[in-house]
Amino acid sequence: FDRTLSFGPQVEAIRKKVSGKCNLLAVVGSKEWGWKREYLKRVFQATVGSVLNYCGAAWQPWLSASNVERLDACQNKALRRVTGQLRSTPLEALRAEAEVPSMHTTIRRNCAVAWEKTLRLPVSNPKSRLTMGPVHRLKTKGSWREMTREMEGLTGLGGFPRLNLPK
Repeated sequence: FDRTLSFGPQVEAIRKKVSGKCNLLAVVGSKEWGWKREYLKRVFQATVGSVLNYCGAAWQPWLSASNVERLDACQNKALRRVTGQLRSTPLEALRAEAEVPSMHTTIRRNCAVAWEKTLRLPVSNPKSRLTMGPVHRLKTKGSWREMTREMEGLTGLGGFPRLNLPK
């Protein structure tokens, strides 16, 4: 961890890991004997997607915009290997063809899923207390709780009843 909790060193470590995984995708997806796109996408999800999103709800909400862009660039590089698109291809077209959202959207989804899981926990679980948090003194960075409450307001899912998670 760094003192400012910007997660810069973690993002750099992830970028290095993903770079090696992109080389794997390039070898497996070569034009002479390469795999089909659907298999390459599975390899992408298992290797690159899992590295980018490992414990994402715990650290991704605090990323700065520049660090999210750095992760997005890594993901886009891997998606180009999966789809065979050129670097000049617009990002929207690349993501649409690969059926993979941007890192910004993925981060928000990860947080929303973690929030829903937390809301469905029994009151006896210590993690359920995360939904009742203090008001933040500093407004420089957002938090997981703030991001998920914003998502809940945008989607309108807050008013629906929730079932508890199965034991």
